Amino acid sequence: MFIKADALSFLKDPNNTNYFDAFAASPPCQYYSAATGYRDKWPDYIPTLRKLLQATNKPYIIENVVGAPLRKSILLCGSMFGLNVQRHRLFEANFPIYAPYCLHEWQLPRFNYRGKLSRVIQVHGSSGGKLGHNWNEAMGIDWMRKDELVDAVPPIYTRFLGAQLRAFLEHRDLT
Repeated sequence: MFIKADALSFLKDPNNTNYFDAFAASPPCQYYSAATGYRDKWPDYIPTLRKLLQATNKPYIIENVVGAPLRKSILLCGSMFGLNVQRHRLFEANFPIYAPYCLHEWQLPRFNYRGKLSRVIQVHGSSGGKLGHNWNEAMGIDWMRKDELVDAVPPIYTRFLGAQLRAFLEHRDLT
């Protein structure tokens, strides 16, 4: 089932949430992002979203940038999954989740970034095409344009957490 709707409005109607066993949310990060720097320009969706997700009494995961006030969060990084990015993102869940350690050590300096060697491909701003780096490959995403990649979460993070959610749901159903 595919539903296109405003997430906050959708979650406010308890009848809507009956269709799902769990929720994953990735609210806009600009309010907490160090890159934007102007908090008063952006809304803070996390407190409202968390409250609505808690009201469903179903498992949920919230994703956001480092600096966001996610509770009991874990950090995922591209280095944990063999990606050429160090895309640190926080994940809050209301069920137990774990994360491996960052493995920045294997990411040896090998990419030319503004005249210096870099361990990773920098996926931000609009410089990707100018420097000739393959942002899509670095993020493990082959279907997005560069302007979309700057806000993206590598899909491998979702697969990793999705496997933990599936195991939690299966275990819960057995008890």
